[in-house]
Amino acid sequence: MYLANMAAIVKNEADQKIKDARKEKKNKYEYQANVNTLIGSLRE
Repeated sequence: MYLANMAAIVKNEADQKIKDARKEKKNKYEYQANVNTLIGSLRE
């Protein structure tokens, strides 16, 4: 449960950074963080 909560917090922060970095670009779809990679990074 702790890992799931921590992953959700980190994903929100990563999504915000991605959104800020791509603010000027107009794409059809919105970019978001890869949850599987994120959880793998937290495990290590």
